[in-house]
Amino acid sequence: MDLTKALQDATFDVAGVASATKSALSLIDTVAFDFAVLDYNLKGATSVDVAIRLRCDGVSFVYVTGAIADLLANKAAPQAEIFQKPYVQSQLIDFIRRHTTDIKCQTDSSPDYPEVRRSTRSRYL
Repeated sequence: MDLTKALQDATFDVAGVASATKSALSLIDTVAFDFAVLDYNLKGATSVDVAIRLRCDGVSFVYVTGAIADLLANKAAPQAEIFQKPYVQSQLIDFIRRHTTDIKCQTDSSPDYPEVRRSTRSRYL
């Protein structure tokens, strides 16, 4: 099953999907979210710049990759949990759920949390 669909089925609100570093950075600038799933390889580049930006913005993330050795060897890559491809989607979803349960969900009329509704916003990059 597609990860976006699996996240939606698990009641996550997927805020966006990006397949390249430039589009991922653009989404970070324009869309509110609480957690990101990063594929380490993005169209011949890595997601390191995206990971650095997320870390600087205080957004939690996880890597999914088939290139663990490359990721671990990259000294510029911020440390985060790694799921090796092929991974079990239910384990990834459980991990996201455990790391986003401290986010307070408010009603739609809450001025304190306008972007957080009944489910956690998640983004797959």
